[in-house]
Amino acid sequence: MRLLDTHTGHFIEVSDISNIKYAILSHTWDTGGEQTYEEVRNIQIDYPIQRVSSRAKQPSIAWASRAYSRIRRRCCRRSSDRDNDVADSEDWPSDLWGDHRLAEKIKKSCEVARNHGYRLLWIDSCCINKSSSSELSEAINSMYAWYGHATICYAFLADVPYMFDYSEGSPFRDSRWFKRGWTLQELIAPKHVVFLSKDWRPLGSKGTMAAVVEEITGIDRQVLTHKTSLDTVSVAQRMSWAAKRETTRTEDRAYSLLGIFDLNMPTLYGEGERAFQRLQEEILRRIPDQSLFAWGHVCTWQNPLPVSPTGIHDLPRGYGVDLPQNGSLSKHVTSFFASSPSDFAMSGTVGSMAEDDYLRCVGESDVPHLDYTTTPYGIRSQFLVLPLQAYFPDDEIRAELQRDIDDLSELYLAILHCHTSQLNIGRPNHCLARLCSIVLSPSKGEVVRGREMRLRRQDPYKSTRFEYEIRTFAVLPLTMTKLKDCLHHLRIRSAYMPHPDRTVVSRAPTSFRPYRTFDDPGDLKLSPYTTLVLHAWGYDVEFREPTSGALAFTYSLILRRRQYVLQLNISDFRHLVSLVGGRYVNVAAAWLFTEEEAQHHRLPLSTYQGPVPHGAARYIDDAGFRPIVLRKPNNGLAIVIRLGIEREETSDYSSSYFVHVEVEESDTAHYSSGGSTVDVMPELEEARRLPERYLRLYQRPDT
Repeated sequence: MRLLDTHTGHFIEVSDISNIKYAILSHTWDTGGEQTYEEVRNIQIDYPIQRVSSRAKQPSIAWASRAYSRIRRRCCRRSSDRDNDVADSEDWPSDLWGDHRLAEKIKKSCEVARNHGYRLLWIDSCCINKSSSSELSEAINSMYAWYGHATICYAFLADVPYMFDYSEGSPFRDSRWFKRGWTLQELIAPKHVVFLSKDWRPLGSKGTMAAVVEEITGIDRQVLTHKTSLDTVSVAQRMSWAAKRETTRTEDRAYSLLGIFDLNMPTLYGEGERAFQRLQEEILRRIPDQSLFAWGHVCTWQNPLPVSPTGIHDLPRGYGVDLPQNGSLSKHVTSFFASSPSDFAMSGTVGSMAEDDYLRCVGESDVPHLDYTTTPYGIRSQFLVLPLQAYFPDDEIRAELQRDIDDLSELYLAILHCHTSQLNIGRPNHCLARLCSIVLSPSKGEVVRGREMRLRRQDPYKSTRFEYEIRTFAVLPLTMTKLKDCLHHLRIRSAYMPHPDRTVVSRAPTSFRPYRTFDDPGDLKLSPYTTLVLHAWGYDVEFREPTSGALAFTYSLILRRRQYVLQLNISDFRHLVSLVGGRYVNVAAAWLFTEEEAQHHRLPLSTYQGPVPHGAARYIDDAGFRPIVLRKPNNGLAIVIRLGIEREETSDYSSSYFVHVEVEESDTAHYSSGGSTVDVMPELEEARRLPERYLRLYQRPDT
């Protein structure tokens, strides 16, 4: 992976990013193009890194290794120390940042990352040598992991001014960034995303704006904030997120989704729409989820009827709608695979089904396994199918279909292991079925292809019984009752899904490292971007270093906004097993007051004395702090506090930490109560019950 040094402006090659701290930029490319790797490299050549020492030598591999080690050490120091150190740095270039040839986007993104304490930054436009097809293919297949491993992602919204309007039609909601294909994985993969306005000022973070981003993108906030694994989301839903996104090249509509499905696939620019079918074939091999076939229009009507000219030709003149001359069945025959993510635009509510739910719905134990075999003829699989004519119970309707559709015997509903949440109350009570034809091909055996059908129902908004609503559907729901009635018609068919025709042109990433205890007072700092985001959201921010004692080192964050005051304490708290020994537990405690209530308290409050915290959480290794939920006074909103502790090694013998804080206002219905501190913090309650004389005994004189 090639990264930019935000101090020198030169590239650094890194083979293992698992232990490297770096920032990453997400942006939309300018219509005139972006500055390439070759162009930036040519500028760098004019500004070689000079060593100030009298022992200066030409850069060598060994020197580069030592310089990189120094860079890593300096990245972990306090900002004031870094600034002084960089000023006297041996590898500080002369005037690269002032060179007019260097793109403003590169300058500004490096400046933002540098000001926030990040020495390394990755930008796709200039950090990939696109003249190398192997490097480009590797980068595309690694993109999701690179964004996921980044400590922070800056999402630069070039068309959004510095304003905090998120209503319908606002520049933020209409930003081009939310409409591009590549930015989908760049939004989901990083744990921490900060949105920047067109003048590079923070608008908020993914965590604090999760509800707004969910409305814009359709992605559940639990997925956005990594509380729900991406792997638990159905294939159809993931595809629906990309349905309205665009890419410059057709192939990128497929390649930009590789990380979303945790896949690797060779990139072949020039193959056009074939890339998307190749992606779907890879998904079948990797993910046994038939919601992949639930694309197109999904019918949610109760008891729809076919559109048949012979069946309703006697409607009174002027009623109904103009009917197609070819009756119910659309002449459009497609692959069983979708042609692009756009085909999944209506599949946002389609979820996969557990095996027991599927068996309960179909009432059969003998159903085919979800197994797909690649052959020269295509992907071979078995499907549980229902003949289309068995779907319509009325003999007269079946007779009409037989007259209107010559190939009725070839039409089936393939019963998929998926459902739509639009029709569920509780457990799935239906299966979705894909309309298809299974025909015998002389060279390939039985081939399955997708079909569409026009269905009608009486228009619920019309009073006349002859007025119908007519739509074309590819996917129909089969309720448990319907399947029970049709049980004796169900059968298993093997068929091939042909390859495209020639003519058709995780880690669970986190940058927050578990730790056992703070080393010394003053080694925890509020992260720079947290301060900026909180200020941008209208909070007055006050961060207090420890009030120290034998029981705890306590760091306090006081936030004031809109007639309420929020205090958050983070303590390295000693759990007294006895008065002479014990263990340390990292604790977060919070209080929420109205402005009037806060006047009756001397802030900052103590974690273990005074008012009982309104919410608390302990740090659990690998999991970190759970969110703290506080009910906002006098209304139905909740304040949700999310915390992360990022460990930074400053030397071989000491450590320092950044605390990242996100504060979100949300409806309390989305969250359970924060709970009492007795439930979540028994250690805290134990300390609060200690006699006051012991607290005085173990407190330091300066508290």
